[in-house]
Amino acid sequence: LLAFNREWLQWCNQIMSEMLFFFFTGLAIWSFNRMPSNDQQVWRSWAFFVSLVSVAIAFHFRSIGITLLGAFLVSSLLDRNWIKAAGLAGGFGLLALPWMLRNRALGLKGRYMDAVLSVNPWDADAGQLESSEAWIGKLTKNLYDTVFRGFPEVVMPGLPYPKEPTFWPWALGGAFLALMIWGLYKLGKVGRIFGIYTLFSAVVFFL
Repeated sequence: LLAFNREWLQWCNQIMSEMLFFFFTGLAIWSFNRMPSNDQQVWRSWAFFVSLVSVAIAFHFRSIGITLLGAFLVSSLLDRNWIKAAGLAGGFGLLALPWMLRNRALGLKGRYMDAVLSVNPWDADAGQLESSEAWIGKLTKNLYDTVFRGFPEVVMPGLPYPKEPTFWPWALGGAFLALMIWGLYKLGKVGRIFGIYTLFSAVVFFL
């Protein structure tokens, strides 16, 4: 899918952060799955440090990488690996602290909340969300673009997917979504991590 994904092929030809973010995200997930299940052995595992550093680098490339840390923490807590969860949270905090202090010293702040509250973050003239109808419209459009049109467009590029929501992309996207959930379930623990990470990322994209 990655080799024939039109969006990835487009971004990989440009000097942008998407490809490096994808690399370190993949490296973090790969090493996280190779950590020992015993909490007492985590500190002696190379996989723990590779995963920690990788997720921190991914976060510095794109702040949405924080959702990957969230997936690791939730998965660790579900497995009752308290030391692993605490180590990841504390280590990530230490690695992210210099960047946060630097931004604070320069008076810089994130633009995420401004994007959430805007009708269209790419069009400043569209204004801010001021009614429940506007919120519902934005969430519905983002859900359609990222899931119900986005998934089929990656797997089956070239079809005339309409930009505005219509029935057949909802139906096709729903079928792909159900297939993806079933596949993640069959993957077991690895699928759980991908599922939590996808869910957290989707919530951010929906907003």
